[in-house]
Amino acid sequence: MEARERFSALIDEPVDIECLDMEEKKIVSDGELRNELERLSGAKSAEEFRRLPEKKIRDTIRQLKNGGASRRQIARVTGVSEDVIRGIS
Repeated sequence: MEARERFSALIDEPVDIECLDMEEKKIVSDGELRNELERLSGAKSAEEFRRLPEKKIRDTIRQLKNGGASRRQIARVTGVSEDVIRGIS
């Protein structure tokens, strides 16, 4: 019985634990992402975007990823393959 009593006492003790806060992921529509793409790159379409210099494309994709957009959504909006997007950190 002693083990049960100790367990009950342990359960009843106040605990001071800090939990990690989870960041809420913001959902962005494709239209909003297109607007952000135009703002960051100046390209008004996926075709225009793909004609930009490679460094500009990579920098823009990096910013979109850091902003919370998924690889799949970036691929859909930019026309750049998910594999290429995956390789950009």
